[in-house]
Amino acid sequence: MGTSKSFRNRGYKSLIKENSIRPFLKALSALALLIILGDAASADAEKDCESPDPERRILGCSILIDSGPSAPDDLARAYFKRGSAYLRKGQLDPAILDFSAAIRMNSDLSEAYGNRGNAYYLYGQLDRAIGDYSEAIRLTPGSSGAYYNRANAYMVSGEYDLALADFTQAIRLHPLYIDAYYNRNILYTLRGDHENGIADLQKALEIDPSQERASQALMSVVAYLNNLGAALYQQGQYDKAISQFSKAILLKPDLAGTYYNRGSAYSKKKNLDQAIADYSQAIHLDPTHGYAYMNRGSALSKKEDVDPALADFDRAVRLLPGNADAYFNRALAFKKKGDYQHAIDDYSTAILLAPRLSPAYIGRGQVLQLTGQRDAARRDFKKAIELGPANEPTRRHLGRFIEHP
Repeated sequence: MGTSKSFRNRGYKSLIKENSIRPFLKALSALALLIILGDAASADAEKDCESPDPERRILGCSILIDSGPSAPDDLARAYFKRGSAYLRKGQLDPAILDFSAAIRMNSDLSEAYGNRGNAYYLYGQLDRAIGDYSEAIRLTPGSSGAYYNRANAYMVSGEYDLALADFTQAIRLHPLYIDAYYNRNILYTLRGDHENGIADLQKALEIDPSQERASQALMSVVAYLNNLGAALYQQGQYDKAISQFSKAILLKPDLAGTYYNRGSAYSKKKNLDQAIADYSQAIHLDPTHGYAYMNRGSALSKKEDVDPALADFDRAVRLLPGNADAYFNRALAFKKKGDYQHAIDDYSTAILLAPRLSPAYIGRGQVLQLTGQRDAARRDFKKAIELGPANEPTRRHLGRFIEHP
């Protein structure tokens, strides 16, 4: 069957197509990983190496690093500061290299472990992140930020007891640590401990009455859970992906994209009833969600509920008039119903919109063959082979028809 695309909903992106996936959100700003930038210095390159502007800092620190022999501790600080600038820019690979260089030169530089942990965290390498946060804590046991960062990593890993202990220690060390209250509230919610969660949220709002801050913290974790579910989906670990999407729904039950994502994972498991339920909820929350209509239609068609499937495909075509997959999927349903002329029309529109969509040529060729238009079918099958059908058995089957119509 055809693929369905991601959609936009109130600024957040859906994750999953039928056969592919893309991240829900790249940014995780509200998790507020504590990035430490170092102390002030003097002289031109040293001043630039302290600059809050990442580009200027990278240039200044690079001059210091390349200028020749320096005391190991000074060179370690330069690598650390440059790595912090790379981290701010989201350039994780050079950031990790610089933090690692700083650690080699000064193995007691706890900030370098902490920020390298942040880079690993953003990469999704949670075990490495936890290891670096733990080393930062060993070197600086009074660092509330290190406990807070490790708590976030534990929470996303599903190690809720360890996360709770670290959030609590961060708050013990820094009683006004508002992000720790916000995220511990989220942790309590994930554990089903709503009473303590509400208490933490109330405390956070006492410190900062801005409701926006709480919403940002919540959406950050929802985004991360969706990203984690996306990665698991790509790996074919659909049960684990569903678990992450379900956690996101628990935290934010009014976000259509998460239901759509979970529905796509259920569809991959061939749990069509649950997939249909999730697509339906996505549509309820966002009636303009054309891809949810398309995927629900596909699931209904697989259950042989062809008329409801066609109704969904009709809506998908209206909402996504330039989408070849919407017409392709509706053509499949028309073919299944025996409405061959409408099937041919939709395959033809799909081909017009996506001239290299090989399955559309195969589908139209099959309908043309069924209606006795064998020469036209042969032309479609030849084109499909030229474009490259999905698998070798299909290629052999089409080849045999072309040679012996």
